[in-house]
Amino acid sequence: MLRKKISLLLALLLCQTPAVFSQPHIERSAPFEITDEDGFMKVVQFKNGKTCYLNFVGEGGITFKLFDAAHKPTISTKIRSTKWDADDYKSTAICATYEIHDELVIFLLQQNNSKENILHRIRVNEETGKIIKEDEIASGRKMGLFPFSIYVKSFIVQKDPNSDCYGVISADATFGKATFLVQHFDGNHNLISSVTESTKDNGGLCPMAIAVNGDKALYLTSGELGGMGDVNSTYISKLTKESKTIDYKPLEFAVDFKSSTCQMQFRHSDNKVEVLFTTRVKSKLFSNKSLYMSCLALLNSDNLNVLSLKELTNKKINEFGHTILAAEKDFDGVCNGFVLTNNNETFLLSEEMSYEVVSKMPGKGISKSYLGNIGITQLNADAEESAGYLIESKKKIEGEVPFMFLKDNGKGAWVISPDRMHDATNNQEVKFLFISGKKANYILINQLDVYMQAGNAESLKRRDFNQGTIEACYYTLKNGNMAKAPVFGNVTPGVEHTCYIGSADVNSDGVVATLERSVDGKKTTGHIVWLTFE
Repeated sequence: MLRKKISLLLALLLCQTPAVFSQPHIERSAPFEITDEDGFMKVVQFKNGKTCYLNFVGEGGITFKLFDAAHKPTISTKIRSTKWDADDYKSTAICATYEIHDELVIFLLQQNNSKENILHRIRVNEETGKIIKEDEIASGRKMGLFPFSIYVKSFIVQKDPNSDCYGVISADATFGKATFLVQHFDGNHNLISSVTESTKDNGGLCPMAIAVNGDKALYLTSGELGGMGDVNSTYISKLTKESKTIDYKPLEFAVDFKSSTCQMQFRHSDNKVEVLFTTRVKSKLFSNKSLYMSCLALLNSDNLNVLSLKELTNKKINEFGHTILAAEKDFDGVCNGFVLTNNNETFLLSEEMSYEVVSKMPGKGISKSYLGNIGITQLNADAEESAGYLIESKKKIEGEVPFMFLKDNGKGAWVISPDRMHDATNNQEVKFLFISGKKANYILINQLDVYMQAGNAESLKRRDFNQGTIEACYYTLKNGNMAKAPVFGNVTPGVEHTCYIGSADVNSDGVVATLERSVDGKKTTGHIVWLTFE
C-alpha cells in the first residue's frame, strides 16, 4: 500500500511539473481558409528555412502556399497539370512528398480512364510553386483482382534520410498473376538500377517494405502469397547498380506473410539493416486464438545474414507503467512503427486498440475503433531495451482499422488498407508524432482534457468523447523520466486547439511544422504552427 501511495505521488509530481523541461517555442502563421478538412493536407519544411503548405481536394489543382524563413506568407498558387486530373480527388492519393535536390517532389497516384493506377513524379520549384518536370514513372492494374490483395501495397516510395536517393516499387496484378518493378533513383532522378520481378507459380511474390542506402544499395522485404493453408515465406533482397535480377534470402523467423507487416531502415552509423516485423502467431495456451507479437532483426548489409533477432516484450513499458503511473494492468499494445534518431537510438512506437460494433445490417456492419494507451520502448545499438514510457490515452475513430496495416515511420498512424486512397475519416488528429530533439525526445499528441489532469485518468465513458475538450499536448521523454504539458498553454474549457499530426514535418533541428486547427464554439480556423523543441 505504501509503495502504491509513493507511486501515485510520483505520478502526480510528474504530471504537474512539466517545467522540468523547457516548453517549445511557438510561432503561428496568420489564419487562412481550409477548403476541405478531409482533403490531403501536408506541411513541408525546406532546407533553406522556408515552409510550404499543400492541400488537395480536387478543385483545380494542389494548393501551394509558401512561407519564408521568417514564417511570413509569400505566395499562394495552384499546382496544375494536363497529365493528371486536377479535379479528381476520389481516385487520387499523394503517396509521398520529399525535398530532393532543392526541389519539392510530389509522388501522386491516380487512376486513368482504363482504371490503371499511374504513379506521377511531379518536380516543383520551391520558390514559385510551378512544375519543373513531371513523369509517369510506374503503373499497375488494380490490385483488387489479386488473391489476398488486401495485404498488398501497390506502390511504395521511400527516400534515404541521409541523401537525396530514393526507391520506388510498383506492383501490377490481374487475375492471379503479378509482377512488380523495383526502381532505385539518385538525387538527380537518374535510374541507378531497375529490376522487374515476374509472378511465381504459387501465386505471387509481393513487396512489403524498402530501405535505401544512398546510391549504393536498395533493400527490399517481400512476401510469398501461396494458396489457402500454404506456407507463406518472407524474404530479404539487396539491389545494387550491377543487379540484373532479384536474389531472395528467406527470413525464417517470419514465415506467415499474410499475417505480417514490416518496416525497415538502413543504419548509416554501422551499416546495418534494421527490420521490424509485426506478425500474428497462434497462442500456445489457446489453439483457437491468435496473438500479435513484434521482433526486431539486425542484418549484415553485405550478405544479409541475421546478426541479432529480438522479440519485443514491452517489459520496460510495463515497468514504467507499474512503478510511475501505478497502472494495474500490463500494456497490451501492438507495435506500429519505429524511429532511428540522430543519436543512433531506436524507439519503438506501440498502441492499444479495440473495436466496438455499433450496429449490424445484412452484409454490412458499423464499427468504431478505440485507440488506447501508447507505449514507447527505447533500444540501444544492440537492440536491447534500455528504457520504456507509457502514455495514458484513448481516442475514437469511425470505422474499423485493422491491426496489420501500418503507415509512416515516426508517426503513430494506422491506415484502413494499403491500397486505399485515403485514410479513415478524421484520422488526421488521432495520430501521434515522435520528435527527436537535441536534448530530449518528445511525443506530440491530441488528448481529451481528462488526460491533461494530474494523476491517473479515470475510465472513460462514451459521453466523454462528446463532452470532453481535445487539446494538443506534448510529452517529454528523457533518461527514463516523462513530463507532459499542453502545447498552447492552459486548457480553456470549450475551446479546442489541435494539431493535424498527419500533416506534420520535422526537420533536422527538431522543429515541427504542422497545421493547427482551432475550434471556439462554431468557429474553426487554421494556422501553420512551428514548434521548436530543444
